[in-house]
Parts: sequence; structure tokens; C-alpha cells
Amino acid sequence: MKDRWLDTTAAAAELGVHPHTLKSKRDISGGFLESDTHYRFKTPSSNSTILWDVDAIQALFHERAIKARQEVSHG
Repeated sequence: MKDRWLDTTAAAAELGVHPHTLKSKRDISGGFLESDTHYRFKTPSSNSTILWDVDAIQALFHERAIKARQEVSHG
């Protein structure tokens, strides 16, 4: 499957989260979404558009949800 890199608004809509949620989950904000894997900047400027790999993020959200459910059920 080809990676789908979308801007913040489109990626958030596709993933069913608020754009702020995506931004707050970046590794540079203490989150788990990694630069170059889950997000990247379109241009090398301070106000660059952020692009998101929605397929990779959806897979990671799924993995984290499975782990959270296992912890609750085994907790």
C-alpha cells in the first residue's frame, strides 16, 4: 500500500481526531508519533505545512488500543 501523506486538517478528519490531537502526539511534543515515520514537514520553513502518514498512524493507533484493552482486561 502506498503511503498517504495528508495535511493536518485532512489527516485529522480521516483519523477521526482533532487536529490539535495529532500535533500534541508528535515526538517533539512528548508524544509517540515519530518524525519521518508518522509526520514530516512539507518545506524547511518554520511555518511549513505538516504532512501525516494516515495509514501508519492508523496502524499505530490500532496497536496502542489493543495494548490498552489487554492491560485493562489483565489489570
